Amino acid sequence: MADAIQLSGLTRAFKDDIVIRDISFSVDENNVLGLIGGNGSGKTTLLELMAGVLRPTLGTVKVQLSGTDLRDVYRNRHEAKKYFGFGLQSPSFYSSMTVAENVEYFASLHGMEDTSTEEYREELLTRLELHDRLKTTASRLSGGMKKRLDIACATVHQPRYIFLDEPASDLDPELRSTVWDVISWFADNGATVVFSTHYLQELQSFTDRVGILEDGRLRAIKPPRELEAMTDSTVEVNLTVSGDIDAVKDVLKGKFEVINDEGPVLVRTEDVADVMKVLRDYEALCHVESIDTRRQGLESLIYE
Repeated sequence: MADAIQLSGLTRAFKDDIVIRDISFSVDENNVLGLIGGNGSGKTTLLELMAGVLRPTLGTVKVQLSGTDLRDVYRNRHEAKKYFGFGLQSPSFYSSMTVAENVEYFASLHGMEDTSTEEYREELLTRLELHDRLKTTASRLSGGMKKRLDIACATVHQPRYIFLDEPASDLDPELRSTVWDVISWFADNGATVVFSTHYLQELQSFTDRVGILEDGRLRAIKPPRELEAMTDSTVEVNLTVSGDIDAVKDVLKGKFEVINDEGPVLVRTEDVADVMKVLRDYEALCHVESIDTRRQGLESLIYE
């Protein structure tokens, strides 16, 4: 499969602050790339560089525009606009306009006033569950609907390249699933999609690769299953207990990694059953009122 996007030595500095540091990778046509990383890791800046919003300090971003040759995005940013869809974290639509008016306006910016992409637009609005809200003023939409309207406005012209910054932030699991399904649909319809997110455990089902950013550097870029093999297999166990908590921690410290010395009992282990077995042997010390577990997974690659 041919490269659709190619980054080479990409670096971006704001005065003395280097935000993106010598990043190189490529994205295949019709692939979905998810970018993850902690706050300040450079995800938004990298997306803005890829979309031609920012000028690289060093290096290049190249994409296929017309023809088959890869061309520099920033130098050809005016031509690239018709091929790109870019959704920011903050809404870019007009709050005083209805959903339909916003969609029509953003379509017109790309010369899409005719009916050539009408079928695509209809399905886009249906998949984003906005079709029943076309006459609603944008300011009256819920937060989740505003997020989906922003995606619609960014992609209404059926762009070849789609860049979305945290498209599922602040959405409940069901609505996040809707957004992930739409991203998969974009790729099925010929788009190459790059997006950022912090919902790490939901990427495996629809991304081709996941890139991990840390302090402006690309730490890894692999299919999600390969990344899972790199992750910490341990589980964090948060216990709410009654009784002598300090004594419980002393018992657990002899067998497991107890993460915090103060506050709740937080233990890291590979088998939750082992923790519970130890606690059963010391029932005189405590009573377990509740237990909450969280597998480290991809988070261990970001926050270790």
